[in-house]
Amino acid sequence: MKNIVKNFLTIPYPINTQNNGKIALITALFISFFILFFEPFGLVNLNIAHKKLVLAGYGLVSLIVLLINIVFLPHYFKNIFSENKWTIGKQIMFLLWILFCIGLGNYLYSNYIFQFGLFNLNILASFELFSIGIGIIPISIILLWKKNTLLKEHLKSAQELNLKVLNTIDKGVDKYTLLKFTSYNQKEYIEIPESNILFIESQGNYCLIYYLDKDKLKKKTLRTTLKSILNQLPENSGLMKSHRAFIINPEQINQIRGNAQGYRLSFNGTSKEAIVARSYIKEFKAIINKKNKT
Repeated sequence: MKNIVKNFLTIPYPINTQNNGKIALITALFISFFILFFEPFGLVNLNIAHKKLVLAGYGLVSLIVLLINIVFLPHYFKNIFSENKWTIGKQIMFLLWILFCIGLGNYLYSNYIFQFGLFNLNILASFELFSIGIGIIPISIILLWKKNTLLKEHLKSAQELNLKVLNTIDKGVDKYTLLKFTSYNQKEYIEIPESNILFIESQGNYCLIYYLDKDKLKKKTLRTTLKSILNQLPENSGLMKSHRAFIINPEQINQIRGNAQGYRLSFNGTSKEAIVARSYIKEFKAIINKKNKT
């Protein structure tokens, strides 16, 4: 059970900062209208001047908190919010953090309005529970919609690309350029025709080079980084980086499958797959389309 939970939390999750400003505004409007019309958590008994305006202020607090967390933080801390490193576990923790911040913001706002004391932990706990109860609904709906939209988009485009890959299996331009990759210490190396390479996978301080030798799958392990491998490629190489951990050979792809994170690629001679992250999809599609026209 522990391993199942661990594996689930480490599944890659699509993170996309586009339109996050709109998402923040829609979520804040939902919270405002919900509080104004339903007046939950005893607010219906609240008797103060300008009640509607005060209640709408909770939506404004939520908007400010959301803008800080899903617009400004991803913009200024791009390394932390990298899609290549984002997982379901991180997404859950990030959501809990956002809801905590909304609860804290609403607590401070309420204290400013009602002056009940800044360090009242019982009231703070109540606001945190209220924020989770209200905020979890629109945030969950938006996230599920976002994930499903990306999934449908990538499934559809993967099907289209598969047809193009099938059409170019016999028309691909083989590159017989002999590539040489060396390790850190320059003591180990491998020379392979580019056309034989399937893909290269980074695993920590090592790179695994998957290639065909007389139609048989082989694997070479070198103590080096993917960045070093990229630097050793000639300018006219047909290999491309498709993910922080993968360099692929588009000429050897035999199937493309779409998911919410991007594409998963199958190759000739092996069941092991490589990944195309969403940030590389545009370049990948351009290469497949160019192959289809040749």
